[in-house]
Amino acid sequence: MFGLILQSTSQQYEFRKISLIGHSNGGLIITYALEHNLTSHYLTVQKVMTIAAPYNLNDSSVRSETELLENLIANRKYIPNSIDMYSLAGTQSYSNDGLVPLYSVLAGRYIYQKQVKHYTQITVSGVGAEHSDLPQNQQIIMAIEQYIEK
Repeated sequence: MFGLILQSTSQQYEFRKISLIGHSNGGLIITYALEHNLTSHYLTVQKVMTIAAPYNLNDSSVRSETELLENLIANRKYIPNSIDMYSLAGTQSYSNDGLVPLYSVLAGRYIYQKQVKHYTQITVSGVGAEHSDLPQNQQIIMAIEQYIEK
C-alpha cells in the first residue's frame, strides 16, 4: 500500500524524486517497501533516514537474527544502490532507547551497508534519547536538516 500511495501522490503532485524518513516501525516499512519495488520508472528515492528502526525486533543479541532480519538481509539486493542512507539510534543506557535495543537498530548495517551509495550510522544519547522522544530530539532534527533537507 505504501508504494501505491507514493505512486499516486507523485503523479498527482508531479514529483519524481523523494527522500523518506521513518521512525521505529516506519523505518521497517520503508526498508520493506524498498526491497519490494517501491522505486520504479515513476519514482526515485534519493535519501532514506530511519530513526530507531528495530531491524532485529526486540532481540538485543549480537549473535542471533530474527526471521525479520534474515528476510531483510536476504532481500537487500533489491534496494537501489543509488540511495544515501542514514540510520539513527538513540540510547539512554548504551543498550537501548527505553524500547528498542541498540543492537537491533545497528543491525540495519547488514541490510544497507555495501548495498547503497552511502551508509551512515549515528547514535544519539542524553536528554531526549528515549524512543518516543527521538523525532523531537535536537540532534535528530539537526541530522535531518543536514542530511535530508539539503
